[in-house]
Amino acid sequence: MIVLKASAEDDPGFMSRMVPIVIGSVAAAAAEQVWIVRVDSWFDSKWLRFKGMHWPSAHWDPPDQEWVSLPPFMPTRIQEEELFQRRGVSEPYQSTKPQCALHPSRGSDRSRSSLRREGARSVVLAWFSSATATTGQGSLMVYDLTPEHPVRWYASFRRDADWSYLKGVEISSTELAYLERHGRELATKCQGPP
Repeated sequence: MIVLKASAEDDPGFMSRMVPIVIGSVAAAAAEQVWIVRVDSWFDSKWLRFKGMHWPSAHWDPPDQEWVSLPPFMPTRIQEEELFQRRGVSEPYQSTKPQCALHPSRGSDRSRSSLRREGARSVVLAWFSSATATTGQGSLMVYDLTPEHPVRWYASFRRDADWSYLKGVEISSTELAYLERHGRELATKCQGPP
């Protein structure tokens, strides 16, 4: 099971919405590798598919390429990167020390990052915003790099009674609700009876 630890800056309500959505996304992809990235504060949908200002504005790298371009978040905005891997579909995910950072420290003119698939057939990357306890808004961006059907989407939320869905790009509220529901079911199964 993939466990996402909340920090003091994370609103528990946001985490209770976001974590099942990530789990549902990972399950839908049957991913072999999962990267979870905590970004220092809210980020907008402009990061979806964004490669940087100094490179061609071509679409996302084809899913069969060994290297995949990532949104060029400045390394100072990245609070944590976690990698989870599993050997087979029925195996549990294990937290693994990455060989290199997704967003390594370097000058702003070289902030473009890429991911080498490292032999994994399917990879899910999820970026989520921290500081939701103080900002009252949260963001989640997922890249499902399944070769047969790659999907990339962004969703934002705002604090109210239950952290409502505010905006989605390349994902509908119905799809998001399905991922959340499926993720909650899986989390409940993994926890077992009380």
